[in-house]
Amino acid sequence: MTIMITGGSGQLGSEIIRQLRDAGRPFLAPQRAECDVTDVKQTKDFVYRCSPDIIIHCAAFTDVERAEEEQERAFLVNATGTKHIAEAASAVGAVLVYISTDYVFDGKKKDPYGEGDHPVPLNVYGRSKLAGEEAVREAISRHYIVRTSWVFGGAGPNFIKKILTLSKTKDTLKVVDDVMGSPTYTVDLAGAILRLIQTDRFGTFHLANGGACSWYDLAAEAIRLSGSGTTILPCSSEAYPSKAVRPRYSVLGNHKTQPLPQWQTAVKRYLASISV
Repeated sequence: MTIMITGGSGQLGSEIIRQLRDAGRPFLAPQRAECDVTDVKQTKDFVYRCSPDIIIHCAAFTDVERAEEEQERAFLVNATGTKHIAEAASAVGAVLVYISTDYVFDGKKKDPYGEGDHPVPLNVYGRSKLAGEEAVREAISRHYIVRTSWVFGGAGPNFIKKILTLSKTKDTLKVVDDVMGSPTYTVDLAGAILRLIQTDRFGTFHLANGGACSWYDLAAEAIRLSGSGTTILPCSSEAYPSKAVRPRYSVLGNHKTQPLPQWQTAVKRYLASISV
């Protein structure tokens, strides 16, 4: 069984590749120059030529703020690009895994979102990712749509890395405490995806580490575990105006799969892996 990964240089894609390599499993991880999902001919030619059994589609436009200014680009990558991948996967009989987001929800709930809850995205990024979900459902029946949130891992930038970097030069940091979500460690997420694709239980799934916290809680825990002397102070979202409206509560409930480890445990393991 050959697995193809798009977006293999990103946080999640690189971790999936690491786990596949460690397990001795065959995979393809084309560079963007080889398989740019926004180029329909190039994408389909590559998939038809390689004919993978499974495609894990991690490539995405993920800059939430920039998506507000570059709406066309966000939809080109997250919706149209996903449509190209889904159609190609269907044509060669492959299974498709599409990585989606908690930002498809509006944050008006007070308890964790289930897979069956109605999506109402508030910003361009969320709308473009939801359009990608819809493209997948329309193009290919054998699919897994995996919604996740607040991802952190070894490759690329993430919130925890940013906090730790700032803590080296700042005595105090103000962090938003009125936005709640589910932090997700790429090691746990990648492992869960690789287990999920062995089940043939197609559909929509939520995969995030257990529990919920605010950005303030996450920053405070990272600082505590790192041993930094920086003080983390809570503040409201209004202290950091943004172009994109974000859901105040986007906790994901893993109602259809085995629960992932609690977020505090995941943060501790992550910090140990980067020698903090």
